[in-house]
Amino acid sequence: MTVNYSVVGLRELGKVRLNPSEDVVVLLDPNWKPEEEREILMISRKLVTFMLGSGIVVTTYNGVMMLKPALSQYDLPVRIIDNLVGGPINMPRGYNVSKYRVVGILGDQVHEHGSFYRVRVGEGLLVVIPFNIVWAYYDTRDNVYLELLLEALESMNVETPSSTWYRRGLGALIILGAMGLLEASQANSRYLERIQRKIRYVIILYWRINPEKALRHSTRKYLVSILSEKGFAHLNELVRLTGLGKAVLSWHIYVLESRGIISSFKWKKYKYYYLRGEQGLRRLIEGLARRDDDFCRVVRELNEGVEVEAVAKRYKISLVGLEDLTSLLRDRGWRDVLLEICARK
Repeated sequence: MTVNYSVVGLRELGKVRLNPSEDVVVLLDPNWKPEEEREILMISRKLVTFMLGSGIVVTTYNGVMMLKPALSQYDLPVRIIDNLVGGPINMPRGYNVSKYRVVGILGDQVHEHGSFYRVRVGEGLLVVIPFNIVWAYYDTRDNVYLELLLEALESMNVETPSSTWYRRGLGALIILGAMGLLEASQANSRYLERIQRKIRYVIILYWRINPEKALRHSTRKYLVSILSEKGFAHLNELVRLTGLGKAVLSWHIYVLESRGIISSFKWKKYKYYYLRGEQGLRRLIEGLARRDDDFCRVVRELNEGVEVEAVAKRYKISLVGLEDLTSLLRDRGWRDVLLEICARK
């Protein structure tokens, strides 16, 4: 992946146009004044909407506490517990819990990864390093906090150089940019509280994924070969076939789908993945027609004008589980393909 980044102030983030398929927001220990709460809530809502649309946000303690009100407004199944010391996440040695904070995150969509959480938010992802790593690094200059940041980035398969000094230099650049140390360079720890009130920085990393480079990764190559052979598969099937975890596979699928290599089709409770293009979609339709007798029954009833709500109730399918099929039936060409395939059953 090619990494380009831009440092912006927290207020400027509200004006930045974010593309969920290309941008990753890294939000490191942002700070704000009480009178800015309303503006901060608007920015937080923007970031949650960005994640719901498949965007990725990497953040720390302050960032997740900033996002908490917006996450609760969207009624997402995530529970955020402030200052959860002794939780399931590995705490860095020497982390001063009397001075810095720790956040715990619970829920069905939450996965623990050593020293950080991965939280599924709609189609997107929230990666949380649950500590004040910016301020802990400022006080201690302990490289463990740089490594935590890099570990979180690498969990999404960002290829960072293996050189230790280069890796730590990259981590320091990101963290120091977040701190705005040009403003704070002459201060020492005695003035930290005064300076902290002034610094409200975030970083946006723009990760432009070259379509040709998307297939260089062995896992993504393997996923494409599976779909080429089988025609289609849902996430649980891919987990079984590859032996990889859902969180890892979800990232690789996101890369392939955002680069136009694969597409997805929701049927009933599963989202099926297939190679993008007319041939790939036709193979998917043929496969679903063979696999599930309800598929062609639903196709025929919808084509005859039966209300979608009535079909959903009869076959116990959610309206979301029927959206892609009803959309396909509205396309005259694909409607003919669906009826042709189902006529052979």
